[in-house]
Amino acid sequence: MLDIKTLRADPQACAKLLAVKGFQFDVDYFLELENQRRVLQQESEHLQNERNQKSKTIGQAKARGEDIAPLVAEVGDLGDRLDQAKERFNVLQDELQSFLQAIPNTPDASVPEGTDEDDNQEIRRWGNLPAFNFEPKDHVALTEGGSMDFEAAAKISGSRYVVLHGQLARLQRALTQFMLDTHINEHGYQEVYVPYIVNADSLYGTGQLPKFAQDQFRIEGEQETYLIPTAEVPVTNLYRDSIVAVEELPIKHVCHSPCFRSEAGAHGRDTRGMIRQHQFEKVEMVQLVQPEQSWQSFDELTHHAENILKTLELPFRTVVLCGGDLGFSARRMQARYRDPATNKPVSSDLRLIISATNNREVNRFVYDAAIQAGVLVNCVDQPDLCTFIFPAIVDRSPILIAISSMGNAPTLARVVRGWIEAQLSPNLGKLAELAQSLRDRVKLELPSVDARKSFWETLFRSAAAESAMQGNLQDAKTKAEAMLAESATGETGGIPQASVALIGAGPGDPELITLKALRLIQSADVILYDKLANPAILDYARRDAEFEFVGKQGPKPGSPPTRPDNRGNQQFSINDRIVEHARAGRNVVRLKGGDPFIYGRGGEEMEQVIEAGFDVIMVPGITAALGAASYAGIPLTYRNLSQSVRFVTGHRVENVINLDWPEMGRRDQTLVIYMGLVGLPTILAKLIEHGCEPERPAALVENATWPEQRVIVGTVATLADAAHEAQISGPSVVIIGDVVAKRKA
Repeated sequence: MLDIKTLRADPQACAKLLAVKGFQFDVDYFLELENQRRVLQQESEHLQNERNQKSKTIGQAKARGEDIAPLVAEVGDLGDRLDQAKERFNVLQDELQSFLQAIPNTPDASVPEGTDEDDNQEIRRWGNLPAFNFEPKDHVALTEGGSMDFEAAAKISGSRYVVLHGQLARLQRALTQFMLDTHINEHGYQEVYVPYIVNADSLYGTGQLPKFAQDQFRIEGEQETYLIPTAEVPVTNLYRDSIVAVEELPIKHVCHSPCFRSEAGAHGRDTRGMIRQHQFEKVEMVQLVQPEQSWQSFDELTHHAENILKTLELPFRTVVLCGGDLGFSARRMQARYRDPATNKPVSSDLRLIISATNNREVNRFVYDAAIQAGVLVNCVDQPDLCTFIFPAIVDRSPILIAISSMGNAPTLARVVRGWIEAQLSPNLGKLAELAQSLRDRVKLELPSVDARKSFWETLFRSAAAESAMQGNLQDAKTKAEAMLAESATGETGGIPQASVALIGAGPGDPELITLKALRLIQSADVILYDKLANPAILDYARRDAEFEFVGKQGPKPGSPPTRPDNRGNQQFSINDRIVEHARAGRNVVRLKGGDPFIYGRGGEEMEQVIEAGFDVIMVPGITAALGAASYAGIPLTYRNLSQSVRFVTGHRVENVINLDWPEMGRRDQTLVIYMGLVGLPTILAKLIEHGCEPERPAALVENATWPEQRVIVGTVATLADAAHEAQISGPSVVIIGDVVAKRKA
């Protein structure tokens, strides 16, 4: 796999790289073989040259009529010595070739060190692993006695084979077709069909021989042939010993084939199921590109594979394999792979050079030439050979943020960029445009530097800023000009330019909060929150922000219907506190569990804030019903089962459960009951009394989306008793309808 010139040029450097893979390259033995090769080659060349000269002498002596017998004998002796030298040279060449064929490909210099898969480095992940409230079964247990038959395969073939029946066989065929069609129609590959039997040269060409001879299935016969271990072997060897014109590149092939591996080195490992099989199916992608396009091609191959998993909605991790986990032929897996660039001098009119090769000598030459010419240079993944670094960029033009690890961890810089991207509004640039339009006027009307600084800080956290980032620049400018006028005149009697945001905190999981809500929380001076808002959300706030708990305690099962502290009075007090903070010029966030406008009394708070003369920013949240249904795996609508959803409250109003019972019992809808735990027995009894079938499926979700979420499933007739037996006491949502039966237990 290695170019012999690379080994000869710097065997010590190659040994160091190979050690990353855990391979000990015997430099002394290699140098000894190389020395013997040079000696024998020089001897053969010398004997060949001497023989040629003597042969010419024989012709000349014969022309002069001289006795040529001594010369003929001498030439014959030279021929024997030459044959012997060639024989020794060929034997040595075979020994050298065997030695070289056992050397794996050198890893890229950026491959992390490590011994096995535990040392691999994760660079990104997609999707979330499903959470189960039961012990999941593996594929063997799920298909036992059914569509996956290992016993039948063992009877007809032996161990490490499987027979697929029915829908599972059909699924395998469908997945194969899906992958082929996706790569052909969406990714631009050309399908090829190849033989499943290849000769030894093909396996040598892709590195399977001689290192992994024991893992191959060799076919007995006159020719040395093998079953293919992967379609990569025949597809790659289509171009072996060929010269491909640049105009034909890139060449992109996709191929489906069965793969055959003896797994001789896997004795005792993964014996259960179909993890290590002698025969399995695979769809292979192969690209032939110019060396300078190899990194782009590798990225493309990776993303094409990821796209398959995303389309199938299968969570996955993309990792950089460490040296010890790399394959024999791999230079780097899911990492940069570059071929050496040509050694050309630096042009005098260049101002910036990027060297993206994996040959340190080439990079060093480029670096030294660039320094001599006074040109900026970046040798990728080699910080010591860089005079500048490419940062990761967050672009909110004209706001730009650059993140750099100074070449130490480029992937980390990209990850940090993602974190920052999530924090910043896509329309942040609009706010910069607003500031630019006011700069001259602010400088004119506020001569003091401190006054200007205070104004800008207040503006960027005001309702005017929110309008700008919503794209309403005219409204933003009107509000900003009003703020400037007050700052310039020093008036204090007007309404301060505070902002009030009513934010839905979602049902519990802090990651369900919206990006807009997150941004407003981070700019808040004071946050009023209730007990249904996860306190973890407060960690997003500024350190100097003030937190005020305004939670209301509702009745619990068994508690009296009336309470000394009337909850209506509690709500009036909350409304007053919001207005008081706004009048003090603070940016106020009212953080409410679920969604403010669904049984959250957000409408009452909004009315009082507007009446006090303040604008209100409304940020919806995922309501408890949606969160509970989603996390419990219950679809709220389902074709032919439920065409509508009805949200109702089971809360006591004037000590009576006042629901429209005839409408509640309709079969073609899903009924979602908020705050129904206290009156649950009465509610369910009333539903049955008004025509709802007792056996209709029903579920109760306690602490929806929280880690301690519990789901109780039953029927309208049994749910109340089941909830009582489970001692349900936390915030709960009740879902009634045939859709509950679609939940996978």
